[in-house]
Amino acid sequence: MVVVELVTNGKPLLLYIFYRPPGSTSEILFQLNSSLKSTRESSRLVVVGDFNIPSVNWSIDESAPINTGGHAAGENLCDVVGDNFLHHFIKGPTHINGNKLDLLLSNCPEIVENVITFTPGQVFPTDHHAVEFSIKLKFKRCEPVPRKVFDFNRGNFDELRSSLLRILPDFAMSTDSIDDCWLKWKKLFLDAVGKFVPTRTIKDKKCPPWIDGEVRHFIRKKYDALRKFRKDRSDIRKQNLRELSQKVKYLIRAKHREYLKKIEGSFKDNPKLFWSYHKAILHHHGKSTSKITHNGKTATTQAGKAELFNSYFSSVFRPPSSQQDIDNRNLLDYPPPEVLLSELTVTVEDVTNYLNALDITKASGPDEIPARLLKTCSNEIAPSLCSLFNRSLETARLPSEWKMANITSVHKKDSLEPAINYRPISLLCIINKVLERLVGNGLRAQVKHLITTLQHDYLHQRFQRVVVDGAVSDWEHVTSGVPQGSILGPMLFVIFINDLPDVVPDCISTGLYADDTKLYRNVSTIGDCKKLQDALTELSSWSYQNNMNFNASKCKVLSITRKVNPLHFQYHMDSTKLLRVNEEKDLGVIITENLSWESHLTCICAKANKLLGLLKRSCISIIDSSVRKTLYLTLVRSKLSYATEVWSPASSLLKQKAEKIQRRATRWILRVKAGELSYKERLQQLDMLPLAYDREFYIAIVFQTIPQDEV
Repeated sequence: MVVVELVTNGKPLLLYIFYRPPGSTSEILFQLNSSLKSTRESSRLVVVGDFNIPSVNWSIDESAPINTGGHAAGENLCDVVGDNFLHHFIKGPTHINGNKLDLLLSNCPEIVENVITFTPGQVFPTDHHAVEFSIKLKFKRCEPVPRKVFDFNRGNFDELRSSLLRILPDFAMSTDSIDDCWLKWKKLFLDAVGKFVPTRTIKDKKCPPWIDGEVRHFIRKKYDALRKFRKDRSDIRKQNLRELSQKVKYLIRAKHREYLKKIEGSFKDNPKLFWSYHKAILHHHGKSTSKITHNGKTATTQAGKAELFNSYFSSVFRPPSSQQDIDNRNLLDYPPPEVLLSELTVTVEDVTNYLNALDITKASGPDEIPARLLKTCSNEIAPSLCSLFNRSLETARLPSEWKMANITSVHKKDSLEPAINYRPISLLCIINKVLERLVGNGLRAQVKHLITTLQHDYLHQRFQRVVVDGAVSDWEHVTSGVPQGSILGPMLFVIFINDLPDVVPDCISTGLYADDTKLYRNVSTIGDCKKLQDALTELSSWSYQNNMNFNASKCKVLSITRKVNPLHFQYHMDSTKLLRVNEEKDLGVIITENLSWESHLTCICAKANKLLGLLKRSCISIIDSSVRKTLYLTLVRSKLSYATEVWSPASSLLKQKAEKIQRRATRWILRVKAGELSYKERLQQLDMLPLAYDREFYIAIVFQTIPQDEV
């Protein structure tokens, strides 16, 4: 084992080069584990070498080792990876026999990139594949995004409120269209705001919050000294540059420690500040990419990425329904709605209450009116907005701008480059969301069946554009679906698909959760299979009639059985054959064909361990055990406890795998090393239960809630 320390302007990195001879004892892996655990909590580690343990397989995302051979060396390797929160990067075999003997591990996934394996050929004869990779020691600073914002600190809100009281009472709802009424109101409001609230241009550099004005001042002085030194490389200027560089480095460290103390102290008094910091830490690592790909196209600029994202997000839209399609649905078969939207009215008091409840940290939509202005002037603008809202309900029309959305792309899973791995989140006009919430409360109390498409044009003529770091795409017509990020969207969607189970035959069971649909039944004969296929056919017909196609490529078939030769049938939706799988994730739980929970437990343990490792590296200055305990319970243990009533393992090996995560966590919370306190003593100090006891407790609660005649 060789350890090399790589030092740059940033944090040092420890590179371990390791070789385990075949047939060697476990002692060599114990030594490696002890060496890795003796490093500082903030250490960045990269381990590469020939481990010669073919019995270890890896999970689909390569993050979790699975000891399939039952050998001690394989279990020791699992401990090395788990105890030091390491992630594996090599995909595929590294030996000509198809085994994965060579490993590349790191506790900082974002610093390892460009990993490839290849056969060296005659240059270096060997039965192993060569492994090539890059270690990223420096990260490129994000380009600043200039944008104009209101300078609330210099605003005169008393004068603004007085001005609005004089202007808006004269605002009258004429016979103009709802668009004209909205544009008139918006102009009056923004003209008044422009007189009393100045604007300024800022640059979103995405700097850490502890980089304040003092730090920026010395950074500017350092770069000024650097420019002077390049012109005249004298000893005096060299010494000045060195002193300023040291000053900046130590000042940033001091500011970071000071900020973390503030964060730690805000845990009880200002928990929002505390959690916003940790949310930023969790989502910062490895969430940026230099290019986006879709359908053979690659975008590297911000504007190109925005257009490519918009192209993908709009590709799933269905063409709008024609009037003939609507007439053919025989809407008379549906029970008449109990309340029309035109019959709903809102009051000034309701509008004022919802404006006062606005979260001022939420981003504004295409109208660029921030929530803080609306909340600060709520009493003054509520009467005119109430009139505008009621006019919209009476005419069954929304202002066109309220139906536009700025789309933010959020990474879901897997690689960062393909656009298909992102989901769109809509940023809508905040005033429109106030109306949605008002209408939503009215609907909740009244609507019990379907809302026909003829009631209101909320979903009609909507448009969207994608925003990437200040660059925007062209507007795209939204011809189907509901905007993700709206208030009414989820409710309308659930109401819209409310009749889906009615088309499924009674012999088939249906399960609905949001946009997920399951069909299931006991299958013993080919006849049972055909009945299930008939149900799929009925669903396809329903989807065409309602202009909402199922994504057949994401539909799977899973047979849960212990039969050696189960009955298999080729199911299809229209002309698309459905893929048969051995396991599938359903609402966050991986269901396998034999109801074994090993795959699920391996997956959640890998995620929980990864999060625990991130907390260990990013929360070094937080020493309060109660704060560390809260971080663990909220971010890590919650993943280990989700839906345990369903998947609680019976195998002692699986129980131990989950318990190891909490063993590591309790050592981190109490800041003790292995051997200083027993696991039982650590749990007693923290007033916590073992995970196995915790699962039993929740299972007992579930059985208590089940009626005795159903047990």
